[in-house]
Amino acid sequence: MDLKNYKVIIISPLDEVNNLSDGSIQFLGDRNGYASHSRLMIRYGLDTYGENSVFSLVRDGYYLPVYPAFFLTEYGNSVVFLNISSDKIGKAGLLYLPSDLSDEQINSVNKLSRILKGFNIEINMDLKLDDGIVESVQSNLHCDGKTDIICTVKKKSKRF
Repeated sequence: MDLKNYKVIIISPLDEVNNLSDGSIQFLGDRNGYASHSRLMIRYGLDTYGENSVFSLVRDGYYLPVYPAFFLTEYGNSVVFLNISSDKIGKAGLLYLPSDLSDEQINSVNKLSRILKGFNIEINMDLKLDDGIVESVQSNLHCDGKTDIICTVKKKSKRF
């Protein structure tokens, strides 16, 4: 699969109310299409969570993609990846991680590492909205296509 054809990837949590399967991956937006990253995420939010969701509030005037990405991540508990590649900057993306990731979401993100090979990725986690500004803890990663994007360490309890 060639990610250059898509603008947004959303990895959903288990959400039976909104009919979402844990770790399912949705690819949104034709890379050459006119819809912006923001518009794609807002439309997804409205379709998934309904007209009475927070996405009805962000539909008008929120053109920076960080705001709909924040709401999908923190309120929808979804992983969001924005493909911001261009001829000028090369393969690049922004990855937004929710505070609570399921094992299935982690597995789905790590499966994407083959697709994202060669991408420079800015990872944003611990997102918060402070006085209208989205803040996060950021790190950068050059995806080699082999290494997991999200590493987890499980501690084993030892009894003495």
